[in-house]
Amino acid sequence: MTIEAADRTSFMLIDGRQSDTSAAVAQGVRRMLWSLGIATVCEFVLANGRRADIAGVAADGSIHIVEIKSSVQDFRCDNKWPEYLEYCDFY
Repeated sequence: MTIEAADRTSFMLIDGRQSDTSAAVAQGVRRMLWSLGIATVCEFVLANGRRADIAGVAADGSIHIVEIKSSVQDFRCDNKWPEYLEYCDFY
């Protein structure tokens, strides 16, 4: 059985910590990245203990990390983003 390309991004870890908005944003971001040739995983744990909402690898080997912000308040109060930078080529 094969999985259609559009469906490959719909497999997500839902553990109760994500809001419906965050889950919907993650699904859309993963579909967009897939269309750009970037394979992704959700909730990827980095060596420093931080969890990347979405981590991806492109065909050229570049590493991409996406941190999802589901509200303006969430965006404004996030000050941990620099802790992701040493683990990716694009943030």
